[in-house]
Amino acid sequence: MDFDSLAHKKRIQLVDKGLKDADMDMLVRILSESTSMLALILGKNQITLADGAFCRALATNRTLLVLNLHCNNIGDEGIKHLAKAIKANQHLQTLHLNGNRIGDKGASYLADAFAKNKSIRKVYLKNNRGITDVGAQKLTGAIKGNKTVTHFVLSPSIGSTKKIRCSQLFQAIFRTATLRNQVKMKDEEIARKDQEIASLKAQLTSLKCDEFAIGEITDPSNKRPRTHG
Repeated sequence: MDFDSLAHKKRIQLVDKGLKDADMDMLVRILSESTSMLALILGKNQITLADGAFCRALATNRTLLVLNLHCNNIGDEGIKHLAKAIKANQHLQTLHLNGNRIGDKGASYLADAFAKNKSIRKVYLKNNRGITDVGAQKLTGAIKGNKTVTHFVLSPSIGSTKKIRCSQLFQAIFRTATLRNQVKMKDEEIARKDQEIASLKAQLTSLKCDEFAIGEITDPSNKRPRTHG
């Protein structure tokens, strides 16, 4: 990696390069100094974030909008550092952490960070098998109270058809309520979306998904100002 060739890029993509924490010094410097980088894609490497250096630089960065760390080796210790950075960084909008080694302790760190962060809109946490119902409930509770996040993906525990269906219903409510709250939505379209949401919530009730209650965070009663098209 050459600093000069990367420092002014808006999008840096280093996927499946065998990167470890010891290889991150240049990226730490870029995070600290860059005024142009918008997306950093570091999927399918061997990054753990356990030394904290990358996360300290992320905490002070003011340009990065997308951070993709899918399929690395990030466990609870690395997430502890990342959560601190998320609390401090109020510019990052999308965070990909699919396929890491996050457990319930890491989920708790992230939940605390999401409760305080006001910039992140999309969070991806699929295939972190160490997150059990305990961690999932902390995460969903934090996201429920966050007014910024509009897209949240978390795999349910393995082997539970009910939880899988509940998760699908919650995501359907997210999507439908987001469309319903579009500024230019016509009255008849709003009414149709309200009916769809009511039907989805009825299915949640019939499945007794209350223990994973995240669907309410997009409750259509929280109406946004709109104009009629």
